[in-house]
Amino acid sequence: MAKTIIEKIIKSEQEEMTLADIYVDNVNLLFEKCVRIFKWNETPKNLPQREIEKYIIALGFCGFVKDKKCGYMVSNGGMSGSTQYDDVFKKFTYSRPTANGGTVTIGKDCVIIRNTSMMNPLSGLIRRTASQLAHADITLRAALVNYRANEVLSADDDSTAESINAYYSSLYEGNLKAIVDSGLINGVKNLSSSKSYADLLKLTDVKNEIMRSFFAEIGIRQKSDKRERLVTEEVESDSMMLLFNIHDMLEQRQKACEEINKIFNLNMSVELSEEWDYLKQERSVNDEISGISGKGD
Repeated sequence: MAKTIIEKIIKSEQEEMTLADIYVDNVNLLFEKCVRIFKWNETPKNLPQREIEKYIIALGFCGFVKDKKCGYMVSNGGMSGSTQYDDVFKKFTYSRPTANGGTVTIGKDCVIIRNTSMMNPLSGLIRRTASQLAHADITLRAALVNYRANEVLSADDDSTAESINAYYSSLYEGNLKAIVDSGLINGVKNLSSSKSYADLLKLTDVKNEIMRSFFAEIGIRQKSDKRERLVTEEVESDSMMLLFNIHDMLEQRQKACEEINKIFNLNMSVELSEEWDYLKQERSVNDEISGISGKGD
């Protein structure tokens, strides 16, 4: 069984992951990371955290209800019943395959859980970052293969081009072979360009910077090799922007918990998970700031 599963994972080079494959894989990985940013405590037994987070991350909001068939649950749905505010409604209509569904009253039979104060989802950020990472992966893969070639060759006819392509195919497989073809002596042009190992490292840095930018958009600091170059004011300004983003998402979840506990007599709470605890990271940043200041004394 284990061998069969592994064989399904492993693809031959002919079935190598395309740009679209890598994009989808990155979307799934980034979505998984986002689902684990917050930790929900004392939720109903039949309501795992992932069910709450997947809706509000993907859609920007979800409705918490006590369904007649399923009990406590969250669902996507539509809101209706205008109020004096454009994004505040009176009714929530939902439907799930095994639930009773229907229309319930917000604030009485339903609580809307927002991802941010403006109900903005993270799906757009996830898709954009996944696309950037996919292109970075493809570029890095091409660079790694091209790094094995000392020359960039050009041909004037199809026969010579086929020989060159055979050479590059062998090179891709990691086999360094000579091409035995006298026609190559005069039919090939060398278009070599300089390349170095440092160029490959730059591409790796690009991927790291894309991920750091992704987490910064959410409000989570990632370690940067350039941190020591920043002055104290820049670090503090960056910290405030990060705190603002993550605080908004946490605040909306906490507000929803207060309403849920009041309406449904529960004891739910939410906090930053241990992996993403900003306060711990902030202490680390303060230590770095102290170190920077100390160097100038």
